[in-house]
Amino acid sequence: MSYDADRKRKLSQEEQEETMKKVGEDMVMAQEEEDEDDAFEDDDEEEEDEEEGPTLQEMVSRDRANSLINEFINNEKEELRRMLKEVQQENESLKKILKRDYNVSYHAVKKDYEM
Repeated sequence: MSYDADRKRKLSQEEQEETMKKVGEDMVMAQEEEDEDDAFEDDDEEEEDEEEGPTLQEMVSRDRANSLINEFINNEKEELRRMLKEVQQENESLKKILKRDYNVSYHAVKKDYEM
């Protein structure tokens, strides 16, 4: 009986040691993965720091492109304003026509009933 108890105790100790080793290895692997991720992030940050700002030529070309875009937008805006003004004038003339037609029809109908 003592032999069985010693054997069980040794087996449980071995299992505990194996479990502890496995946990330790998992922790080490997790730490290594985290260190690798940190190293990659540091490399990315260093590459971003090493990149220089835009050159004078790039800035001039961007400025030229922006001015062309602004000019295009302003031209489109003016064209839309002209079109809006034309549509508003057309609407006003149609309102006048409808008003005249209504008045004419109303007077004609009114006269028919008054007789």
